Amino acid sequence: MGKHRDIIPGIVEQIRRTGLECGVVLLGSVAAGTERPDSDLDFFVVMTQEGELKIPNTKIIDEEKGMQLIETHVEGIKVHFAFWPADSFGKALDEEPHVYYPFIRGVILSDPAGIAERYQQIARDYFDKNPAIVEAWEKQLEKVRRHRLDPGYKLEFPEWGDFAEHVEKDIGREE
Repeated sequence: MGKHRDIIPGIVEQIRRTGLECGVVLLGSVAAGTERPDSDLDFFVVMTQEGELKIPNTKIIDEEKGMQLIETHVEGIKVHFAFWPADSFGKALDEEPHVYYPFIRGVILSDPAGIAERYQQIARDYFDKNPAIVEAWEKQLEKVRRHRLDPGYKLEFPEWGDFAEHVEKDIGREE
């Protein structure tokens, strides 16, 4: 499991070398310290300005609301990057804050301008006011962990988007 952590500094340095001012946040099982040998690495990158972060050998796997989701492999480990220009992320956070619970659980690795910290605080403030949504997320994350250990365990919401929709419609949210 040390291999995941061993490659993180090089990835962060590669992002820094692009010259774009951004906050880099590690998400997922590696950030939580629960990674397995087959775990991937998940990075959330908030950029202070529009620009292109060129990471070699990547492919765009999704683009939505100004965000680019990019995938690559580093030393045999799958790596995902969600690149967000700050204005697009700020708008998404205003419109659908309930979706960004994993972001507040992330570990900030580099943030010279304080942009990731600022947005994490905005999201934390939202979740502090919405404990039912936090509870729903924690239950879902526990179910996902169980499913990874036992693929026969069926998830009610196997897709992230389905779960986010459930949170918004069935649990509601306070502003």
